[in-house]
Amino acid sequence: SELNSKYLQIIKTRKENEEKWKMMADRITDDLHKCQAKLQTAKHDLKMEKKTSATIRADNLNLINSLRMKESKEKESAKKTRSTLEEITKTKNQLSFLKRRLEIIEDGKRRVESENAKLKSRLERAKKKYSELRTAASEIQKSYEAACETLNELQER
Repeated sequence: SELNSKYLQIIKTRKENEEKWKMMADRITDDLHKCQAKLQTAKHDLKMEKKTSATIRADNLNLINSLRMKESKEKESAKKTRSTLEEITKTKNQLSFLKRRLEIIEDGKRRVESENAKLKSRLERAKKKYSELRTAASEIQKSYEAACETLNELQER
């Protein structure tokens, strides 16, 4: 029962973590798409306008580089999130395996307890039979002694 409650708590925590990681992955994916859209927009604007000012070009290049860096960071973050989700899935599978093992063990425990109850019943019956045999043996011994005593008296006469 305690193991089951721990197992249920682990499952609950795992599910909560999966939801958090999934939401983070979705948010990161959305940010990644936004960054890619911004990057495409910036590239398009740069091509279309063909700005001559060195300052404006430098600003746009800086923006593109910044977006690329951000995109790279977002991709790396998405990879880490995917990896974490894979670990969560692996842990979930391990928990399922452990649950099946626990069920097998509990089934074995029930069978052992049943067998134990049967053996206790047999032991009680054997104790009762032993007690009855001991009582009978005691009575037989008394009868034998009485018979011997009677024989001795008869032989003495």
